[in-house]
Order: sequence, then structure tokens, then C-alpha cells
Amino acid sequence: EQGVRKAITFFQAGKADYAAGQVIRASSSLALAVEFDPSNDEYRELYEKVKDEARVARIGMLIVQGEQAESYQQLKQAIHAYRQALELDPDEGKVFYRLARLVRLDENDDREALNLLRQAVLRSPGVADYRLALGELYKELGMRLNAKREFQTILDADKGHEAAKAALKEL
Repeated sequence: EQGVRKAITFFQAGKADYAAGQVIRASSSLALAVEFDPSNDEYRELYEKVKDEARVARIGMLIVQGEQAESYQQLKQAIHAYRQALELDPDEGKVFYRLARLVRLDENDDREALNLLRQAVLRSPGVADYRLALGELYKELGMRLNAKREFQTILDADKGHEAAKAALKEL
């Protein structure tokens, strides 16, 4: 059958791409192999394995695109790249943090920035910069207790964190 032949071709291409470290290309080929021969467990297993690696690689590429756009002051392009990365459900908080900064700067949207910073802290609780930004935004929005909690959490982990000390003292 023609579908099975196509599946074999895509599977072999996907395997070769994966072996060569081209996880995004491999993921696309393997997805097609599974589509043309959905009953083949070998195709499905490799696709499932590669799919998440490809997602992480895409997120990384989009972060790099966003950072490059930021470095050239192309805020709309950076925002677009970060939003695309968010659609892939990143595990870490970096994209949320970077997008939150730009959303405040370019779109003046404190509510979205607040939600993004909360996600950044949720996904990367140990990153002081994310908590500091969240605490600062809470402070600006008059949410003093929330701000205090964020600054104190930073200081609980790092007694000498100067910015958190200063922010807490201001409150």
C-alpha cells in the first residue's frame, strides 16, 4: 500500500534526522510516518520520544529570536517570538519573565505582566530575578503583602540579596 511505503520513507528520514541531532525535522517526519501508518508502534514510540525534545528545541529557538529582536529594540518581534514560545508550554519561567517585561514596556499591560510573572515564579521558583520583578510589580500595584512575601522569599534563600533587602526596607 502506498501509505505504508510513505510511512517507511518518513520514518527512515526521521530516524536519520534524529541521529544527526535535527530533532525538529525528525519530529515532523516521524509525525508523518505515524499519520501514514497509525498502527505501527515503532513509529509511534520514536515519535513520542522525539516530540518533547523538538518542543524544547523550538522553545529555545524562539527565545533566541526574541532575545535578538530585543537587542535590536524590535519589541513587537520579540513579543511575537515569546508568545509563540508560550504556546509550546515551556517548563521554565524565562519566557514568561521576558514577555512580562516587554508587555509592561510596550503594551503597558500590568494585568498580563502580573499573570506572566506569577507563571515565571511558579515554573522557576528559585530564580530571584523573577520573584524580584513580581514583588516590584505587586508593590507598584499597591499589593504590599504580596510584595513583602516575594521579597522575604528571596531573602530566605539568600540573606545577602541587596535588591530584595532594599525593596523590603522601602515597604
